[in-house]
Amino acid sequence: MFFMETIEITRKELYDIVWSSPITKLTLQYALSIEGLKKVCKQFEIPIPDACYWSKLKFNKKIKKEKLNPIFGGVDIIVLTIREEGNHLRSLLTSEFLFILQYDNKHLLQ
Repeated sequence: MFFMETIEITRKELYDIVWSSPITKLTLQYALSIEGLKKVCKQFEIPIPDACYWSKLKFNKKIKKEKLNPIFGGVDIIVLTIREEGNHLRSLLTSEFLFILQYDNKHLLQ
């Protein structure tokens, strides 16, 4: 059995992360697919930039950054798995499975 490094972050921290770098780059850092990361953001009501945002930012065009709604009724802790070098598929499956388990367990306790 192997253990993967995880980090716990808040909704605000994940919001800052997804607005600081394109999701395609974040998938290289965290063990989530693009769709997996989008699902996590949706579950925690975190807005994500659309594809035009990064192009506009690159060319110094006017951009709109959606604000994070501070009111959230769920758990404010998100666990992300750090992607391991050379083990992309296993990392992907483990991370999304870990997220589902943690989400289900927290909702069962409420």
